[in-house]
Amino acid sequence: MYIDTYLFYAMNKKGLEKLKKYHLIDKIIEAKKAGKIKYIGFSFHDTLPVFKEQATTEGLKYAAKKGMAIVIIEPLKGGKLANPPAEVLEVIEKSKTKRTSVDWALQFLWNLPEVSVVLNCAIINNVTLGRSNVR
Repeated sequence: MYIDTYLFYAMNKKGLEKLKKYHLIDKIIEAKKAGKIKYIGFSFHDTLPVFKEQATTEGLKYAAKKGMAIVIIEPLKGGKLANPPAEVLEVIEKSKTKRTSVDWALQFLWNLPEVSVVLNCAIINNVTLGRSNVR
């Protein structure tokens, strides 16, 4: 018997400091090597500067090479990315491929080979946005 995916949920600067302080990543890796956990993952809930400090594209690639599951939660930032700034809309409108801004954002994430799963909480939190995301 094993745990399929161990997810470090809602990581932020304080949480990451605790992981380091108590060597929890090392302990989880040991459990994985012992066959107790199949995949290790994390979700990140903090500011962009903290993310850049802690998890970069290089970090995503490194984690994927280590067999970690990369879980993207609420990829549209509660609808903020569904209504991008005018500069972004101009680029989208000029594209030969016609998609909504929601579709562009989700397609981008789904096409990253390092991303294991995208969980869109907006379906639960906002029915209108959720319907748009499902389409």
